[in-house]
Amino acid sequence: CNRKSASQAQVKVTVKNSEGVPQQNARVHMYLDMRPTAATKAIDAKESRNTDSFGVASFEVNLNEDDMVAGRTKFYFAVFYNIDGTEYVTTHDGFMLNRGDMKEVTVTLPVR
Repeated sequence: CNRKSASQAQVKVTVKNSEGVPQQNARVHMYLDMRPTAATKAIDAKESRNTDSFGVASFEVNLNEDDMVAGRTKFYFAVFYNIDGTEYVTTHDGFMLNRGDMKEVTVTLPVR
């Protein structure tokens, strides 16, 4: 058994706009134990990925790392967006992961 894969969980984040259209090349940021707010910075993310042509960003989460504990660490995935020069962030309810989990979550931008 490969120890690395046994300690991993997978998260697929789909980014859509307010009309339900998948957003390609959106930057998705992963935060630990911190719900992103207007004060959150993209550079404070644990990891970041771009969405593919289907609006999906895939994260492989290694739950062996010190700051990511199975069943304890709360994960948030967020996308920043701009309206008239003002930056906003949108996210979802945080969740915990266990080894071997495959989680899918959608982040909906309140813009077209």
